[in-house]
Order: sequence, then structure tokens, then C-alpha cells
Amino acid sequence: MVGSLKPELRSGEGFTEDPSPNPGGVPMNASAFKLAATGASSEAPPAIRPVTAAGERAQPRTPPPVTKVSVVTLRGSCLSPQTFLTMQFSRTHIGIAVGTGALLVLVFLGYLYWLSTQPPVLARSEERDPLTNMPLSITMNPFRDRTMERTANAFIAQMRDGNCRKVLAAWEKKKDYRKKRADFLCNSEAQHPLISWKLVDWEDQPPLIILHYKGERYTSPAQDATYRDLFSVTLENKDGTWEVTKYDAFY
Repeated sequence: MVGSLKPELRSGEGFTEDPSPNPGGVPMNASAFKLAATGASSEAPPAIRPVTAAGERAQPRTPPPVTKVSVVTLRGSCLSPQTFLTMQFSRTHIGIAVGTGALLVLVFLGYLYWLSTQPPVLARSEERDPLTNMPLSITMNPFRDRTMERTANAFIAQMRDGNCRKVLAAWEKKKDYRKKRADFLCNSEAQHPLISWKLVDWEDQPPLIILHYKGERYTSPAQDATYRDLFSVTLENKDGTWEVTKYDAFY
């Protein structure tokens, strides 16, 4: 009976139909029909590949890739010994940095306090001018009282601007050497106008303070040449106010 069966293919379909009736009345393809004819078990049939109208077998579909999920293990709250040592190491460095900063601040504050207790001139150079015996350089205290310097600078500026008679008017009223001194100073200032000046030394002779300056002057009223020389301003504290009591210059 098996040999007399001839499967027929329908046009445009990829299945064959058994002309003989089957129990379920369901069409079977060629593989299923062959299994049924030979008596093999149909519980696990081979994979069926549909046939296209042109007779070519369709390519099997590639299944999508499977994403692998790795197992993530969360650590507990306990720190490892290495992490603990690293934290301790960082805290030690922070402590050292804070301590060093505090020490520097204390040293700086101590230095400021030391400066506030020092005289106006902190240091004088050992080398001195052979003619005037003045130090070639001095280091002034930045926290010194500058009241005397401001008073002296205002007086010198008046002398430079040609107001010598006005500034020394009180001296001219005196009937002693200061009147003659005032006349000499004003005439000399007119002949040798002052250009600029610089503080070169500070001398304390209580109750007087003598400020020594190096000035630049013109050699004549024609202002054709200049020269440098020393002059000094003497100040005295009268009732809490510093006043210029003497002016000496070399012309």
C-alpha cells in the first residue's frame, strides 16, 4: 500500500497532501507523510523548512543574541584594612598641614608684634659716606610713626616751591641769630632751587628728632645743571604737635 501512494504537489504551496484519508483530516507535508508511511514516531519531527514558490528553501532565521547578565555582589559597610589605613594616612597629613599653617600664622603675628616694638630705623649699612659719615643705606621700620616725616615733607615742599619767607616768617620775627639764619636760607634756596629729596637717616635726640635727607638741586637759577648734597630738618614735639625748629643745608 505504501508503494502505491504518490504524493502530489499543489502549485504555489510547499506542502503535499495525502490523497488517502487520515484520522484527523489534517494535511501533512512530505516528511510527515513519509514518517506516517514508514511507521516512525511523529513525536519529535525534524525541523520543517518551508519551500518558496520558486522551489528554493528559505534561510533559517538567526535567533537574536542573548544578553549575558553578570552577577553583581555589593560589599558590606565594613572597610577593608587597606582603606582604613589610607583614611588614617590622609587624616594625618591634614593634621600636619593644619598644624603647620597655625604655626606660620603665629610666627607672622609674632614678627608683626616685634616690629611694632622696634625703632624707626631697623638697620644701617656698615659702609658710610667718607665725607658725610652717613650710612649708604638704611632699613626703615614699616610700622614706624610717620607723623614727623609728613611734617618735614610739608616743610621741604614749601621751601622747594619758593615759599621760604612764608615758612620762616616766625624765625624772622626773632631778634637773634634765627633772623639772620632765615635770610641766608631763603637767599640760598633761591640761588639753588631744590628738585627732589630722599630720607637717608633718622636720628633720635630727645626731645628732638633730626631727619637727614639727600637732595638734588640746581646749581643756579638758570637750572642748567644739578648736584646732590645733604640737608636736615629738626623737629620738636610741642604740646603733642611736631614742629620744625631748624633747617640746615649745604649749598
